Amino acid sequence: MHGLAGEEFSAFGVSKEDGGVQLVTVPATSAAAKAGLQANDLIQAVNRRKVRNTADLLESLAAAGDTRLTVGLVRNQKPLD
Repeated sequence: MHGLAGEEFSAFGVSKEDGGVQLVTVPATSAAAKAGLQANDLIQAVNRRKVRNTADLLESLAAAGDTRLTVGLVRNQKPLD
């Protein structure tokens, strides 16, 4: 994971106010990969909770516990749900 700052958000086509956390790598055998997440995805929401930074992401994952996750992300400058 990589918490973005300043102009780094422009590479994803979003503003820094929109926030998000970049997945730097996604191991091929991980649950994230099996769910379809890819390296360089920008996670912006988990279970409809806004993710602006790494702390938000970790809080959202902890709050979700073992429940199924819905992830809102940006891939190749396009939002995906």
